[in-house]
Amino acid sequence: MIVERLRFAGLFVISAAVLSSVSAFDAYAQSDSHADRWSQWQAKTHLVISAGRANFPRIAAWMLNTVNDQFPDAEFSGEVLFTGSGYGIELKNLQRGIAQVAITTPSATPYMSYHGVGVFKQANPNVRGLFRIGQRDPITFAVPAEWGVNSVEELIKRKIPLKIATGHQDDDDTTGFLFEEVMKAYGVSLAEMRSWGAKIEPYAWAGPALRGMLAGKADSIFHEATVIANPLWKRLNEQKPMRVLSIRQDVIDAMAKFGFRKYDKIIAKGSYPGVIDDVVTIDYSDWVIVGDAAMSDDLAYKIVKGAAENAAAFNRQDPSIKPEESGELGNLNADPKLMWKNIGVPLHPGAERYYKEKGLMP
Repeated sequence: MIVERLRFAGLFVISAAVLSSVSAFDAYAQSDSHADRWSQWQAKTHLVISAGRANFPRIAAWMLNTVNDQFPDAEFSGEVLFTGSGYGIELKNLQRGIAQVAITTPSATPYMSYHGVGVFKQANPNVRGLFRIGQRDPITFAVPAEWGVNSVEELIKRKIPLKIATGHQDDDDTTGFLFEEVMKAYGVSLAEMRSWGAKIEPYAWAGPALRGMLAGKADSIFHEATVIANPLWKRLNEQKPMRVLSIRQDVIDAMAKFGFRKYDKIIAKGSYPGVIDDVVTIDYSDWVIVGDAAMSDDLAYKIVKGAAENAAAFNRQDPSIKPEESGELGNLNADPKLMWKNIGVPLHPGAERYYKEKGLMP
């Protein structure tokens, strides 16, 4: 059953108790007990998870199943709010009380919400960490190699009228926000860039951005979602060789006030198409699951327990998943030993209790 939420245009609620049709429901409800059970399908414990696109609804469905297994029959139910985002709106849904759990990326997003900085105008001190699933994702800032540009400083100095594929500037998309802040730290505003003919081509994630570049709608890119490991990146470089630029260390340091950090490895020269030099950049890794502080310790414990003890089931869903210790780009195994790290906000007490009981954290 898919129900449109009027308070958010385009926001859908996907019921955890899916009914295929009215007639199917009528056929099922042959007894008073069945009718009572489904007439108001929300159980005593009802969990609402705000998630975006791509892997996030899949994480949410897996979570709901692992939590449901820990309750007696018909005592737990849940919903997934499919926002189509995965950034600021998930945390805003948490703050507005529309959801109890949010799935987002990277850890900087809940950090900004907790502190009331960046895309969040108001702090939410009630954000609490539950767990994370690893993903190795360095920000890619790249321009056509034929331009002969070796650095971001040179790009600015030459006032090249680039058409750059990046995130939206909409108080939600943290990639678009990060691009604007990085350019500010280099000493130039988006308004100044537009004055010399530069254009921002907004795309919510790297796949559509790369397709836009292949279609000639953009010539440069600043984006997340492991751009350089995407098959479309290889196609693009075959069509028009690119050059990946490093981000200066003091600029990376300036992003710390928003919860961003340096990508922990140098991307080695020649390791991917377009990596003409060793590259230093900003980290955009991990899928982060956070909850509201008002959530009971017992429910937070069950959420983390379900995730940690059913990690193998999640890992089997994606054949491209790699071990976290491999150091390779892309989606990584859900690893209980690492689930509590780098979430960007304090852990929920129920989550912390589970990790400590099982010896997963000090």
